[in-house]
Amino acid sequence: MSARQLYFHIQALRHVRQCVSANDAKTVTTALVSSRLDYCNLILYRTSTSNLNILHVQNALARTVMMMKKHEHIKPVLAKLQWLPITAHIHFKALTTH
Repeated sequence: MSARQLYFHIQALRHVRQCVSANDAKTVTTALVSSRLDYCNLILYRTSTSNLNILHVQNALARTVMMMKKHEHIKPVLAKLQWLPITAHIHFKALTTH
């Protein structure tokens, strides 16, 4: 799934986000989008940080789930959702897959 498709799903969630609880929104994002991010973890494991900067999809997900503004700091929100930052998530998944 391309980043464009992921952002399509995020945009769709934004339209209905006010109608669902934060817990339900988190469940939907995990099922639909976060699992797609896990698909290529082993490929991204050894890539440079500059290449990972394009993977802002997780931050967009967190902002959508928590109904945040675009420019608010993301780390407290990731901690509240109990999500690792993307680089830590990639390393964790790569190490626990084998």
